[in-house]
Amino acid sequence: MFSGPRRTEFLSFAVVVSVGLNLFLAGILLGSFPSSFWHRPRERHDIREDLRRSLSQPGAELLIRAVDQVHSQFESRFRDAETGQQRKAELLSREPFDRSAFLAESREEHAQFVTGVAKADEIVADAIARLSLEDRQILAKMHLPPPFGMGRRPPPPPR
Repeated sequence: MFSGPRRTEFLSFAVVVSVGLNLFLAGILLGSFPSSFWHRPRERHDIREDLRRSLSQPGAELLIRAVDQVHSQFESRFRDAETGQQRKAELLSREPFDRSAFLAESREEHAQFVTGVAKADEIVADAIARLSLEDRQILAKMHLPPPFGMGRRPPPPPR
């Protein structure tokens, strides 16, 4: 197709476009994870105090233990995520770009995230199952963040 200097110019242009496109796609992929995946969660103090204030003492203690379990589980996930970010940074800085390795690392990060969330849900569900009906009703009205599964308040009903 091209030969001599034109080929060199074309290949240089193709490499620049390819690197730019790969960095753009990497930004989209890395940006698609929730911020909670990359950043440590807020301090547990707020939720612990809310639980103590709102639930019976046995119910609050039960859920606080569950929150502590979830927190310790996610501590190791954060260390793993940091290691994964370092591996991805290394992959992005190599030439040629190893698309397969990058995708494998992305899939591993996603799988760890999904597994971590599922485990947190199990821990919390097990604790909630042991609460009294009264404590569960109070918990339902508290609109706590995940992994309690309630997050934001639902929108008001249509008028």
